[in-house]
Amino acid sequence: AAAAAAAAAAAVRPSPRLTQAVPLGVATAVAVAAAAAAAAVAATLAQPPVKAAGKAELLAQREAALRREPADLLGEQLSRNWSFLGDEAQGALSRSLVVIVGLGASGSQAAALLGRCGVGCLRLVDPADVTADSLAHHAVATAADVGRGRAEVSREALRETVPALAAEVCRARLCASNAPSLLRGADLVLLCIRDPAAAAAGLAYCDGKGVRAFAVLGDAAADGVASATHQCLTYLHDVSFAPDARRLIRHLRTELRRGGRSSPPTPQPLLDQLVVTSVSPSVAAWPRAPPPAA
Repeated sequence: AAAAAAAAAAAVRPSPRLTQAVPLGVATAVAVAAAAAAAAVAATLAQPPVKAAGKAELLAQREAALRREPADLLGEQLSRNWSFLGDEAQGALSRSLVVIVGLGASGSQAAALLGRCGVGCLRLVDPADVTADSLAHHAVATAADVGRGRAEVSREALRETVPALAAEVCRARLCASNAPSLLRGADLVLLCIRDPAAAAAGLAYCDGKGVRAFAVLGDAAADGVASATHQCLTYLHDVSFAPDARRLIRHLRTELRRGGRSSPPTPQPLLDQLVVTSVSPSVAAWPRAPPPAA
């Protein structure tokens, strides 16, 4: 990272003829940005191997927890779900493994709701800790949790509410090298992270394995192309005018090319990938039919 920063600083140092056009402050800012990017790459490469529990192991944990609970407790908790979904769909939920990457504002809320609706197994992936400013948006964290892992805090809260839930915590940062371990056995993957490279690595892995995955794009409203009051499920390619969508598309193209799956000008995974975004219906263009219900 230090070498990359030094090289970047040397590369952007303005020549005498461009001193007026490119102030030294710009060169310094570019050098700092290059150093940050190099540090991020180094951190990704330095990620230790992660061994996540298999789906069968998590389901066994769930069965053991069910045997310790009163027989009618889970039925009472899920009675409304059962009447709405039916026995078959609720049974499928109870046998499902959902991987949530990122336990911030979106991920912690998703974990709380999925656990309460009867999903049998959750794998919570997040290397970060609860901070004072994250108390405003984390679903269950309190002031006493500052300094603790965000994923661990979510798991403990869910265990208090849904004792039968089998939840695993992985303190790791998703990247291409550890995606096979962190995402293995998943029936659904939610990528609630701001890093487009990590999200692209997860989407590319899921595309290769035929696993449904959703990325949550959180910057559209901040970039001025959407309203935070609107949330929609749409195709990634159809909201490519949003800056965060463009960044994700660029990284996803790279991951697909690396996996040898990018022969068409616009690979099919880019056309079919669904995302959750805050793009307003008045802004979004719909060149195709709206996506099917998930």
